Amino acid sequence: MKVLFLQSVAKVANKGEIKDVNQGYATNFLLPRKLAKVISGKEEEQIKKSDTQQREISKINHDLFEKEIHSLKGKELIIKEKANEQGHLFSKVHKDEIQKALKEQLHVEINQTLINVDEPIKSVGTFDVIIGDKKVNVSIKVMVESV
Repeated sequence: MKVLFLQSVAKVANKGEIKDVNQGYATNFLLPRKLAKVISGKEEEQIKKSDTQQREISKINHDLFEKEIHSLKGKELIIKEKANEQGHLFSKVHKDEIQKALKEQLHVEINQTLINVDEPIKSVGTFDVIIGDKKVNVSIKVMVESV
């Protein structure tokens, strides 16, 4: 009996997988607990077709993401904040300020989770900030200046 798994079942299948299981296992365990549902041949074809379309869309989005990240290589951002005479900022520069500066100065929208700052910037100066994920990343310079 072919079933589509609605939830992951340990050592059997992950969510979204289509598997052929014993009829008793399906009717006595999977179906009553709503872990899976029975599918026909047409439904299976539709699911596989939509899955391949999703993979293609995901690949295109990843390629666009890579191009956008690589376009930032070697770029510089200037962030102006209030500071005292010693160069210490009154308010720290966080990821959201860097994200806002990227959008305003370089016209690139990046999710905050992709901006890697070890700790918020607390002083005036030039800092290296890594933007990207584990596979694709670039380093940009963030110059913090006193207003």
